[in-house]
Amino acid sequence: MVPLSALDADATANACSVSHEDAAAILRQLDDAHLLKRLGPQPGREVAYRFTEAGREHAHQHARTEDSVDVVDDAVRRAGSWLLATFTRAERILTPHHRQLDRDLHHQVPAYAFADDNPAAALLWVEAHLPDVKLMAREARRRDWHEMAWQLVHAAWPAFHHLRPLELSWELHSLGVQAAEACGNRVALREMLTTGAIALRGLRRVQVAFAWAERASVLALEDGDLRGRAQANHELGVCSRELGLREAAVQYLYDARVWREDSGDRRGAALTRIVQGQIHLDDGRPQKAIDRVGPAHTDLRDVNDPINAGRACLVLAEAHAHLDRLPRTLGLLDEAHTYFERAGHPPGQARVLKARGRLAQKAGRIDEARTCYTAALNLYPQSSPDAADIAALLKGLPEQRASPSA
Repeated sequence: MVPLSALDADATANACSVSHEDAAAILRQLDDAHLLKRLGPQPGREVAYRFTEAGREHAHQHARTEDSVDVVDDAVRRAGSWLLATFTRAERILTPHHRQLDRDLHHQVPAYAFADDNPAAALLWVEAHLPDVKLMAREARRRDWHEMAWQLVHAAWPAFHHLRPLELSWELHSLGVQAAEACGNRVALREMLTTGAIALRGLRRVQVAFAWAERASVLALEDGDLRGRAQANHELGVCSRELGLREAAVQYLYDARVWREDSGDRRGAALTRIVQGQIHLDDGRPQKAIDRVGPAHTDLRDVNDPINAGRACLVLAEAHAHLDRLPRTLGLLDEAHTYFERAGHPPGQARVLKARGRLAQKAGRIDEARTCYTAALNLYPQSSPDAADIAALLKGLPEQRASPSA
């Protein structure tokens, strides 16, 4: 069986090496025979189907008695290549700054979904097909198709970056680390470690994230990869700050920024300056934070990185709030919201709402704060540590007073 959460014409055409028209006709015939069940409309998918119980048993029986092992393997590999190629197209559209690594495809996959390179359509497709990446990466690892396993995880970065499904990201990066180790690809291993550390930080497993980033830094040093070492040291700096190790954080971030500037990585240097600005805020130096993060915001805007430009706006808003510059603070929050909304980044939108709620709470506008926190909470998965933080803020608000009777 091909490990996909649903079947559509594009997946079927690639897995079975038939035209899209023939694939659509086959799916309709199986639906008419009650071997497939047509699903309702789903954003990011064309007409899709799932096997009925009878259909699943029929497919298993056919695979056992009619198809050779090679035929089944070929179908699975073709479906994996379809996912890998299409996620990679989305990666190039949605996260063009992501490090480009090898893609080993079984066959040439024609552009079909979001063929016009529309970012919104690409993100909808990525979100709809993320469960397929989980199933296919697990199957690839089980079959010892190590290159396909880590490449699928790497190509799924737009989903992890825009949508932040933290538990799934950590699970798949763990699988990706194992796969990269198994095939001896050190560049892939470093990528899995550093981007996996981001998921671990989000899950508040900061000590483990530090260990992953530290391993990536050592590998990059051994391989003479300055870009990889800067990326790993940036993560070490972020982890050190979250662990309360200020001096270590300052040194890691200084090294990362200098290496990124020396290698011409304008975007990477800007990301590091954001975290340096956060440390200035920790030290009670809001104007220093503004001086550090303001140019970073400009650079991220200029290289068309809306999510991280929005992050810079949030830090700048916090700094201006410390200086009691309310109009500038609110303007920066509006700008951050615009960035996050344009990028399709719900976690960022939630952070803006949280910041608005804090401002309202500080000013004694409790109902407004409650509205902001509630809206933010609705944008996070219930299991997210960020959701727990918002829930705690809501719980800490004064109780609403009952209206006096007439």
